[in-house]
Amino acid sequence: MGRSKFPYQEWEWVNTGLKLGGPNFIITPAGKLIIGTRTFSGDGSHTGLLSMDAEGHFRLLIELPSGGDTSYPGVLIFKNKLLVSYYSSHEGKTSIYLSQIPMKEVKKLLWNVHSQE
Repeated sequence: MGRSKFPYQEWEWVNTGLKLGGPNFIITPAGKLIIGTRTFSGDGSHTGLLSMDAEGHFRLLIELPSGGDTSYPGVLIFKNKLLVSYYSSHEGKTSIYLSQIPMKEVKKLLWNVHSQE
């Protein structure tokens, strides 16, 4: 993953050690980076949410109900919920899904992940 500041002439690259598909990023009001992305595991691809710490290490927060052809999540914080839209074919025909995760649950997920570091 690359990071740069305007005017984007010099980049710093971090090896994530992960294969990410169609990632989308959001920063929480507390300053935590959440990445919505296609994840890959032994049972195939899923859409999931990851967090990244200051050193560039990624941690899986949650895997959303998904599978098969799935990706390109949109992420937005609205009315104290993290909204995640994505498409998936885990129920047969490819459909569009909208997950609504209360921010208090997101905070718990972030705390659990980062307290283990």
